Amino acid sequence: MRSTFVRSALPLLLVLVVSGCGTTSRPCVGNGCSSDAGSGGDGGHPAACVGGCSGFLPVCDVTRGVCVTCTDAEGCFAPSAVCDVGAANGRGACVVCTAQRGCATPTPLCLTGSNGNRCVQCAGDGDCTAPLVCDQATNRCVPVNDAGTPVDGGAMEVDAGTFDAGAFGGNGFTGPDGGPCIPPMQGAMCTVDCAPGFHCAGGTCALNGNQGPVQVTLRWNTDEDVDLHLREPTANGGFCEIFYGDRQGSSCGARGSLDLDSNAGCSLDHVDIENIIYDPDAGAPSGLYSVYVDHYANCSSATVYVPFQVEVRVRNSRIGYCGAFAAGGPGWDDHGGALGGQHVLDFVVP
Repeated sequence: MRSTFVRSALPLLLVLVVSGCGTTSRPCVGNGCSSDAGSGGDGGHPAACVGGCSGFLPVCDVTRGVCVTCTDAEGCFAPSAVCDVGAANGRGACVVCTAQRGCATPTPLCLTGSNGNRCVQCAGDGDCTAPLVCDQATNRCVPVNDAGTPVDGGAMEVDAGTFDAGAFGGNGFTGPDGGPCIPPMQGAMCTVDCAPGFHCAGGTCALNGNQGPVQVTLRWNTDEDVDLHLREPTANGGFCEIFYGDRQGSSCGARGSLDLDSNAGCSLDHVDIENIIYDPDAGAPSGLYSVYVDHYANCSSATVYVPFQVEVRVRNSRIGYCGAFAAGGPGWDDHGGALGGQHVLDFVVP
């Protein structure tokens, strides 16, 4: 009786093993079992995954029961941390980005090509906000000159605006004579002292911050309270505002600083210049910067028109904006605080 029982139990044990792992609904994968149907192999045993994966195909795709280079969950590391699961005939490839993953502002688009995948700002003009266009050489949004080519070769970005006499606006970087719209004050001879916003260097007055990687300067030529605001990019995709209310950007960890709040509250110092500077040793964050100018207060009823100039220097490249506030126009005498001012231009630090 005992031997009869043993013989009858063996088929039952075999049935339990087969139904638990290795059927078409639960193929064997490595040392475990997939919960999905496999393909290929014998009776639902995907041959590529039996015993695990290694070599050039080290990862087991348990949903298909095949060895691959990578999956969405594993196999890729920085700087090519994204798996293009459809590449290499379905075996996958580790890349910088795909259309769905890997890119974020200010370079939100994944561009593919013979040199590999990379994140860019634009692939065509439709990816830019008018009047900017896409520079195909750098894949950045840039302004165009009258010839229809990028103003600066794509090295920096600026919205130069259009000049509207008597109202807030701009005409690029030059005044009617082809030079800066507000004459610069630097270059005066000095022994020790210079006007606020300048320092004595080699016998002449030099603008503060001229050795740093980034410098944003606002000039005007009337005794009005005009303020410079800069939105510096942060690592989380936001920005940190530098302005008279937080000259060091200390509330959000800015690297730049405002060195002077000229004519504050119509307490006139006659300097008529504000300058945001960056320490050469600390550097400046990469990303998109936005410059705003605010006509905080009209200090004299006789003044009804306030021209101004913004100059931006990123390393050895310069861009700028000439504009004006007019009585009764946008932003006139508005006492703007945080997030105040009129937007004049954007630029990118690589």
